[in-house]
Amino acid sequence: MINQIINALDKADNAYYNSGKALMSDADYDKLKEKLLKLSPGHPRLSKVGSKVETHRSEVKLLMHMGSQNKASTDEEFFTWYNKIGGTVSISDKQDGSSMEIVYENGKLNRVSSRGDGTVGLDITQNAMLWSNLPKTVDVDGQLIVRAEAYMKISVWKANFPGTDNPRNIANGIVSRKTDNEKDNRLIIIAAFDIVHPTDEYISQFEKYYALRKLGFDVVRNFTASTVDGIKKIREQYVEERSNLNFEIDGMVVAYNDLAMQEKLGYSDNGTRPNGQIAWKFETAKGKTIVKGMTITMGSTGAIIPTIELEPIFVGGITISNVLQNNFDYIKDLDLNIGDEIEVERAGDVIPHVNKVITKHSIGPYPCPTHCFICNSPLEKVKLVDGEEGRAIICVNIACPGRKVELIRNWIKKTGIKYAGDEVLTALTNGNNAIVNRISDLYNLTIDQLKDLNIGNGVLGKSNATKIIMEIEKTRIMDIDLFIGSLGIKFLGRTMAKHIGYSTAQEFIDANVDDLATKDNMGANKARDMKDSINKFKNIIIELQTYVKINQVQKKVIDPNAKHAGVSLCFTGTRPTDAERDQMEKVGIIEKSGVSKGLTYLVQKSKDSTSGKTDKALSYGTKIIDYSEFQNMIKD
Repeated sequence: MINQIINALDKADNAYYNSGKALMSDADYDKLKEKLLKLSPGHPRLSKVGSKVETHRSEVKLLMHMGSQNKASTDEEFFTWYNKIGGTVSISDKQDGSSMEIVYENGKLNRVSSRGDGTVGLDITQNAMLWSNLPKTVDVDGQLIVRAEAYMKISVWKANFPGTDNPRNIANGIVSRKTDNEKDNRLIIIAAFDIVHPTDEYISQFEKYYALRKLGFDVVRNFTASTVDGIKKIREQYVEERSNLNFEIDGMVVAYNDLAMQEKLGYSDNGTRPNGQIAWKFETAKGKTIVKGMTITMGSTGAIIPTIELEPIFVGGITISNVLQNNFDYIKDLDLNIGDEIEVERAGDVIPHVNKVITKHSIGPYPCPTHCFICNSPLEKVKLVDGEEGRAIICVNIACPGRKVELIRNWIKKTGIKYAGDEVLTALTNGNNAIVNRISDLYNLTIDQLKDLNIGNGVLGKSNATKIIMEIEKTRIMDIDLFIGSLGIKFLGRTMAKHIGYSTAQEFIDANVDDLATKDNMGANKARDMKDSINKFKNIIIELQTYVKINQVQKKVIDPNAKHAGVSLCFTGTRPTDAERDQMEKVGIIEKSGVSKGLTYLVQKSKDSTSGKTDKALSYGTKIIDYSEFQNMIKD
């Protein structure tokens, strides 16, 4: 049960933070966390925030843990928290953006990092230098650490990115870019909310805001209140003004103004959530509307994906006209069909989500298709790692024209080819005269072919055609993990490809199930399904190598004379930075992703931490060390 909950939470976090898709409502997500809390109160998954981001940027160890607040969803929950202490509180915007750690050394901007998983973030300094209101210098000696929310104003989003879901997703994508040739980071601004400086002793939350303003930072809107009536009045003001703000908020952050009191109240969830602060969430924006249709599309793996078409409804600041669903089982669970009146909300105040059918005007749920709407091949339920049926249905015909288009779309997205969006891709792949029918066709395109493509009411033009060709040319050389991980092979993304460690495409083709099964986090069933998928992609892999050169990666060989040759480590509740991983390799340490017999050490945030890996390590007699011991171990 615990593992199922953790897997569901991890999938939801990854979809929400990295793809902008909500796999479940906020309420359902919170219920899962509550179940985990009851089953295992000290489980480290309760203290996890965010999700590891797939990126080519370097990872950095954050200087302060970037956790999050405990949440109150109702007035009763909030005042239960407040009435324990009472007194003066600071109230500020809970802005819906990306949390950042900003570090200055002797007055100069040194580094800007994203939150990542709260312990290790991504160095995004290059992009942050373009943010219009980020101070590049401050009048302070020594090291200064500032926490801020990076976001995009709603008016800027509407003017520059019409037709997209919301400013939060757009802003998150922009700040995480590997390169920003379009300079879109100039559209990003920050609102600071915390400050740490060794020589300054702040007495109150108010003093921190004052210090930030004095240093030149734009600060989150903030107020103070000392009574229940005062807090309620500010809350009413928030609710009234929220829809007219030029930025998105999903609640108020309430903190005891006295920092000594905050410190006295301590932390929960392994020191990640301050007990002296709470996020008082707004009620999720909801509305009623009618289902007017259903659109079916196909994903790169052949998954058949339904999208519910709605009578347009204005909810939480946006007009919702359709809701993307992950599978037909969800539609069956809701007993939803065309003509039904439904309740729709913005899950997390961001992603449209159907909660329930209010009034049934149809008979039964919308029927799940049995054959592919493109090639008419039979559809099958996807098989999970353990052999059981999943909820998604897929077209098993890898030659399906629709699947081919999605494979091309997936390649364009994963390899970072810009300017080849949906309109361009449709023009390239549509009809009997399509000029791109497989991934390799991208590398035969010419400017003359592209410039006359019909796009909207005009043509693509030579300038845009040139941009696309230049982007494609950038992908003529790539590392093996990017090459293999961008094809859409089952279970084989970039991270897994890197973890498996093969240095050539041929090694993946020749891999046997037994060898794959020995890799961490694999197992026989997953290895078998991966190998079956690799076999189906064999011709695509071979053909693509005619156009794309794969960098030959030297296999790492551990020096038998290294300081810690033969030592293996596994991490739980924390993980090393890229620099620390390089140092591990230098001293001969091998990193494992799971606990098994023969593992030398399990590294925890602290020796008192607990997790499933801890229990397993104890059962094997594996020695457990804390992070500081690990850092001492890898020193030269």
